[in-house]
Amino acid sequence: MQILVDMGNTRTKFCSFESDIFGGTESISNAELSNEWMNHHWQPASKLVVASVAEDKVTKIVKAWCRS
Repeated sequence: MQILVDMGNTRTKFCSFESDIFGGTESISNAELSNEWMNHHWQPASKLVVASVAEDKVTKIVKAWCRS
């Protein structure tokens, strides 16, 4: 499964993608984004595809999680 992620200025929107089937779009406030949250919601993903205009500190949280 892949997760498509759109990180905006205040919210991060995402959906899953597997075998040409898209899951529903969800979102979270950038202030609520954390390792624990990503572990719970994105852990099954084999790949994240990210587009970001968010602050560097928010983008760095996701980058660090992907590397771990």
